[in-house]
Amino acid sequence: YLLLAAPIAYLAADRFLSLSTLELLSETATLATRGTLALWASLVVLHNPLGVGFGGFYPALSEYLPDAIRTASLVAPIPLNFEEVVLYLTSSENASAKTMLMNFAVYLGVPFLLGYFVFVSRIVKACIRSSRFTLMAAILFVTVALCTYSDSLVSYNVLLVYGLGWREYTSNGHSA
Repeated sequence: YLLLAAPIAYLAADRFLSLSTLELLSETATLATRGTLALWASLVVLHNPLGVGFGGFYPALSEYLPDAIRTASLVAPIPLNFEEVVLYLTSSENASAKTMLMNFAVYLGVPFLLGYFVFVSRIVKACIRSSRFTLMAAILFVTVALCTYSDSLVSYNVLLVYGLGWREYTSNGHSA
């Protein structure tokens, strides 16, 4: 599957690089928003390894986001548009870490991260042992999506794929 996807990924990356310029990247708020919020989530987990809980999300946003913005602006090789990120400091409307992994890492901390990666590794290994490579590819796709760009855990495809993976894991003689 990776060999089949490699030419498509190459063409997509080539097309993206030909369409994007440094000016375009500095004008859009997406790069600044996602990068800054990834940095923010890392700062929150670093200072609160057990997470801040569901009620501590917005206070953590106002406490650690200014430092994340400063750090991102210092590290970025181009000037970034922090317009959307700054709005999170004033209104917190639609504020999230932009990925499920980072949201739940902020809520539940390092124990969630460890549990999530143990869960995914177990169901992937079960798929490998039973030669269910299509299911393994779906699990890896969903996992990459939840770790990089999707922040919704309630999507039916996520629960369906992980449920099938868990069924494969438990049907191989492992207890739930």
